[in-house]
This record gives sequence, structure tokens and C-alpha cells, in this order.
Amino acid sequence: MAAGCGDWDRLEATWDLNRYAALRRHWREVVPPAHLSLAALIGFKPRRTEAVEDPEDLARELRALGVMV
Repeated sequence: MAAGCGDWDRLEATWDLNRYAALRRHWREVVPPAHLSLAALIGFKPRRTEAVEDPEDLARELRALGVMV
């Protein structure tokens, strides 16, 4: 409701415990990392980057940044 998705009457008319349980199952299987959820919430749009063609290049870059061991 706080995000402006509708009013309480609409929520009551369209949601029930079965839908809520299904959504929780979906979130358990397909959950975005917290930093992506926060970025979407505050409206942050990352700049476009080039696609990595060689996975080994990506691994080297991540190790250089200290993200990957």
C-alpha cells in the first residue's frame, strides 16, 4: 500500500492467503539480491555496461576488485 499499488478495498478484493503463500514460494526461489531491491526502490538506474564475452576475463576483474577469491 505504501508503494501506491492500490487501495485497501482493491487489495482485499484481489489478495487472499493462497496468493500470498504462492508469492512467498516465488520469493524463496527467485529473490533479487538486497542491493538490487533497494536500488529499484529508490529509483537508481545503473549505467549501461558492456557484456563480458569471456567468463575468465570477468573472473579476473572480480578477483582484482576483491569481490571474488
